[in-house]
Amino acid sequence: WDDNSPQPSTSTNQLDASQGIDSEEFVQKIYHLLYKNQKIEAVKLVIDTYGLGLREAKEYVDKIERFMSQS
Repeated sequence: WDDNSPQPSTSTNQLDASQGIDSEEFVQKIYHLLYKNQKIEAVKLVIDTYGLGLREAKEYVDKIERFMSQS
């Protein structure tokens, strides 16, 4: 992960306290969407949650997807 991208965590720390999203829960949502071949929905979720641009959100989802394929 680079310093500019949000980093998923398995801790119970809040990823975005204003939205009450738990980081583990958030990453699980991304995993679930990717598992169902809904990558666009996963990117939209990242954009809506973090306020990132399209490129950054896609890179974030791509990193999670690469991690999934290594597991």
